[in-house]
Amino acid sequence: IFIEDWVKIGTAAKNRIKQEFGDLSFEEQCTLCEKEAVNVTLANLLSYPFVRERVEKGKLALRGAHYDFVNGTFELWELDVKT
Repeated sequence: IFIEDWVKIGTAAKNRIKQEFGDLSFEEQCTLCEKEAVNVTLANLLSYPFVRERVEKGKLALRGAHYDFVNGTFELWELDVKT
């Protein structure tokens, strides 16, 4: 059940990208969806009180990453948390 629920969060990422970037190519939408799924997952971590507390106190930073193995690029970013 956990894996199924975890995979379902990708739906929110897909819907957001289709709505906001529907004019882009399918390939570009897929790349954006991959990155947005990372953001959704990071934001989901904030639903755990012990994670949120440490983030709000500056003791923990949530970082996401995307590796494009076709182009050999790697992006790393910190989740922008609005507390």
